[in-house]
Amino acid sequence: METSNEVNELAEALSKMQGELGKAEKSGKGNYGKHAKIEDVINACRVPLADNDLSVVQVPRSAENGISLQTRIMHKSGQWLQDELTMAITTKATPHEYGKLITYMRRYALAAILAVAQEDDDAQSMQVTTEKQNSDKPIDKSRVIAIQNLLDNDLDRIGNFLKACNLDNLSKIMQSDYDNLVEKITASNKKRTEDK
Repeated sequence: METSNEVNELAEALSKMQGELGKAEKSGKGNYGKHAKIEDVINACRVPLADNDLSVVQVPRSAENGISLQTRIMHKSGQWLQDELTMAITTKATPHEYGKLITYMRRYALAAILAVAQEDDDAQSMQVTTEKQNSDKPIDKSRVIAIQNLLDNDLDRIGNFLKACNLDNLSKIMQSDYDNLVEKITASNKKRTEDK
């Protein structure tokens, strides 16, 4: 995290603003349950930010093999703090997939930097223990591709899945988790089809 030279007024305003924050509503329906959408997070913090002379700017840009998002909180005094989030994306991604990833990043970065509570059912429903015996190995490329296909190569679904598994990359899934995860994804896909 980076900050302006002085942060005393910013810190005071942030403290007051966070005391006024409510939870972000969960109006989005994801593959694994309800979640807060970007507009829910913005709506939760818009008035408390304005009431405390604070504003937010989020700027996406290209990064090596992905997208970087800078989130800056500014106070009327000119004091600020910022942090950056970078996520990988495939080189074959469409503009729509880039847009979805940026929206996903904006939601989590904004909620994190402002401490907006947003309980995520879709992430919680797929918790996986990744601590395994030392002899366990990551899945091979063919199984990574199989999981991507099961998740329809959809960046939102893959992102939610990785978050639920506490992983940053599908290739870090352990062999001992693979069958259980495939089962869960298949059940989720079936439920999604039935809900349509």
